[in-house]
Amino acid sequence: METPEGIMAEMNEVSEAGNALTDELVDEQALNGDFSKGATKALAKAINLLLPSFGIDEPLAEDYELEGGRLPMEMDRLVLSIRDAINDAIEEDILDADMAIDLEAIKDDTDLNSLTARIRMAAADKGFKRWLSDEVEEAEEAVEAVVVEADAPDVADEALMMSRL
Repeated sequence: METPEGIMAEMNEVSEAGNALTDELVDEQALNGDFSKGATKALAKAINLLLPSFGIDEPLAEDYELEGGRLPMEMDRLVLSIRDAINDAIEEDILDADMAIDLEAIKDDTDLNSLTARIRMAAADKGFKRWLSDEVEEAEEAVEAVVVEADAPDVADEALMMSRL
């Protein structure tokens, strides 16, 4: 029988491995180009307009030191989430097809400003924000269902406990 400490250590290892894989995937899709501080700051402000719709209360910092044409990992994660949400909303006819985001095409400030404009337009679209809130709510409910299921004792465990009484 495993000890609680052993189980926690195993869970931490799995969590760390998952985080490393996520970081690797974000790194592969990250924006990389010749970006200025001004364009990056405008992007951060646009992202902040959408964060409440994603259920995120704390705003993204707006001033970053760019390293080698790369945005910070935190910003890349949000850009990827926003891209996915906007592209999904296009597939469901919530947004127009001209709002589609292709991150591979973003290489300079002009491209980054175009991305910023699309994010601002999406943030101003009431239908998109309503759809996004519904999606976030559904995801939260799914997580809650998994937590409740994990907290519920297994029927076999319960039968074993009852047989020992």
